[in-house]
Amino acid sequence: MKKYILIALAVGLAGTMLAGCGSDPVSSTTSVDSETSSTISEIVSSEVSSGSEVESIVSEITSSEVSSASSAVSSSTSSAASSKPASSTPSSSKPASSTPSSSKPASSTTSSKPTSSTTSSKPAASKPAASATPQQICKAIASAYGSDYYPDGEMPKEYIYGQFSVDTSLVESVYGEMSMISIHPDQVIVMKAASGKGAQLETAMKKERDKYVETARLYPKDHAKLNASKVVRNGDYVAFLMLGAIDETNDNVESAEAQKFAQDQIAIGVKAFQNAAK
Repeated sequence: MKKYILIALAVGLAGTMLAGCGSDPVSSTTSVDSETSSTISEIVSSEVSSGSEVESIVSEITSSEVSSASSAVSSSTSSAASSKPASSTPSSSKPASSTPSSSKPASSTTSSKPTSSTTSSKPAASKPAASATPQQICKAIASAYGSDYYPDGEMPKEYIYGQFSVDTSLVESVYGEMSMISIHPDQVIVMKAASGKGAQLETAMKKERDKYVETARLYPKDHAKLNASKVVRNGDYVAFLMLGAIDETNDNVESAEAQKFAQDQIAIGVKAFQNAAK
């Protein structure tokens, strides 16, 4: 009976050792041999008293099973070692940096400061405007009347001073026009006084005008125009005006209506003179 117990014990131990080698065959080979020997020794020692037969059986079983166990362990170790995969630590495969490079768009904003177009435009020192001549003023008056301007020729200076006897020292320049047809008494005379003598010349011309109105020998139809004649001044310019259209609708030249018509016609010349004599 003990013989069979020992055999079963030995077989169980061998199986246990083989199972223990499955997890790590290499490291546990040595420990299996040691444990097996130690266990068998304990069994043998405890059973020595059972007789030489039992001892002989145990020795046979021990030798046989240890040999089998060793072979199995060695075979399992070799198989495990050969099947262990080689270290295949993957190499670092970090993807290449795909961070896009700085792609700031080129500045398309161009400096658009407007070119200064403001030029220094200091006005040139203003020269005094050239004074109008008596002839230019006379032409401006003629333009104001249009077709109702009847003078058609220049008056000689001798004729002017013969009609208006003024001190010639008061006059710088003079120009006059008159109708060359005797049926029209129309005339205009423009004088430019010597500097600062305008007022004196005006006074002298007004006196001469009054004398002329009293002594002139004109047709009765011209008396309204003669009476409406006028001397006017603008600064150093002095003018005598006896101009205007003929009132064809009124036969009574001495009437108030005839006088009013003649005065309105003279007013056209006065306005033109004031605008031109600057």
